[in-house]
Amino acid sequence: MKTFKEWSSDCPYCFGPSEVHGYGLIVRKFVPAITNLGTTHKLVEGSWKMLRPLGNYNHSKKNVNAKIIKKPNKKEMVVVKDLQPGTEVLVDYTQQPDLQQPNSNWKE
Repeated sequence: MKTFKEWSSDCPYCFGPSEVHGYGLIVRKFVPAITNLGTTHKLVEGSWKMLRPLGNYNHSKKNVNAKIIKKPNKKEMVVVKDLQPGTEVLVDYTQQPDLQQPNSNWKE
């Protein structure tokens, strides 16, 4: 049985069962649009290193509710829609060509 993994009581998200794939980033409380959730990746010696837990987000083209903002040495996640508790944070991977891209068999 899949269970939620929580980091701290003040963290606005947790890692839990995803309807898209495996586990994903789930918000625990209301998150208004334009909220910056934090850094998902850092540039280390020319390669992007995923940071946990925030880098563990899933892909969608149909239900996008966050985007990744690329800065010179990091990537940050910004919510683009109000998110209610229990909502999975979903990002369109195709907007980040320097990271893993969706395969044809991935759910949208």
